[in-house]
Amino acid sequence: MELKDLMTYLTNKNNEMDNLMLIIKANGTIAYVRFDKKPSLKQMQDLVGGYIEPTTIPYLDEQGDYIVIVNEEGMLNRLPVNHTVYTLFGAYLYGDIIIMKKEYLQ
Repeated sequence: MELKDLMTYLTNKNNEMDNLMLIIKANGTIAYVRFDKKPSLKQMQDLVGGYIEPTTIPYLDEQGDYIVIVNEEGMLNRLPVNHTVYTLFGAYLYGDIIIMKKEYLQ
């Protein structure tokens, strides 16, 4: 997935984010995972490489009900800063992250 596609998903209000997790990897790769039902804890842990911690980014809050899932121990484990996330949203997050609708976390 290219950066322009990511922004299209996040700013378009036509339910493109339904059943979708966007993954922004620390190496700059952007991908997505579609799911039939709510993603499991294990699935999210596998995608971020450890225990998960939900967080928010102000820009994404303005766009809709999005949640960001990060590796809870990312800084402690010295994972690399996710420069793509920093460039897009001004947030210092470490390692791979997931962006999805809040309703799928509950």
